Amino acid sequence: MVCFCVLFSNAQVKNKYGQDVVRKVEVYMVKQNKPYITIEFNYSNSLSLEEIHFIAPSTGKVVIKRSGDEITRVDYNIDGKIRNDLKYHYKVINNLITSCDIDNIGIDGNVLRYSYLYRYDEGNKLLSADKRVFTRERYEEFSELSDRYREAFLWNVDGVVYTTSERGWQWKIGQKFDYPFLFKERTYNFELENDINIDLFLLYDEIGNFDRLERITEWCGKHPSFLIEKNNGVYFDYTYDNENGGLDLSDDRGKMTQMDVYNCDKRLEKIFKISYWE
Repeated sequence: MVCFCVLFSNAQVKNKYGQDVVRKVEVYMVKQNKPYITIEFNYSNSLSLEEIHFIAPSTGKVVIKRSGDEITRVDYNIDGKIRNDLKYHYKVINNLITSCDIDNIGIDGNVLRYSYLYRYDEGNKLLSADKRVFTRERYEEFSELSDRYREAFLWNVDGVVYTTSERGWQWKIGQKFDYPFLFKERTYNFELENDINIDLFLLYDEIGNFDRLERITEWCGKHPSFLIEKNNGVYFDYTYDNENGGLDLSDDRGKMTQMDVYNCDKRLEKIFKISYWE
């Protein structure tokens, strides 16, 4: 189901990929009149993404900044103090994040590290995300735990992607990776092109645990060409600002202003309201 509302705004700003540039996303629970999460995006003069501000009044704030090939992330508690028990280390090659190390630091100085390695094809489409886990006691070297996990991505000719879960494959260190994947069921709406510069489905996926917020951006490669309609029993509906849009495939629906998320019982769970640079 696609619904439409009437909103008026100036012509949209497009980035170098021809996508509408998102300025802010507000996330609401049902029957709430204030967002419980706000995500703000800041850009350079050339509309390259430079900063993400993830603001959750009940838990704290995250600020991710990019300058050239350097990306930094700072997490804040609800009282505004920096969290010193979390450290993020990114590596960027050819404008794409190729690795992310997340260090969870104990009060005794011991570290539990989650290390993600990203692999892309020549068209900047993400092919796999390998997760490895390391531990380090204070002043010692890192040692790897026995299990590793891989999330695999399969793109079809329509420019959409199907994927295993993060734990869709598990193997021991040194074991050859040669077993077939069992992919999650994803359904896309091929009437709705994904013409914005962030991946709203991945944003929804990260709301509960926002360790890898960078995944929603072009920093982790291309997004699917169409909008997702269903994934693992969760349903997605979209609202556009052109009241005459959608009556025919040739009509201009305007810009997307809202994504509604329904659970498996078709009950509304979350509302994502989208604002753009103009």
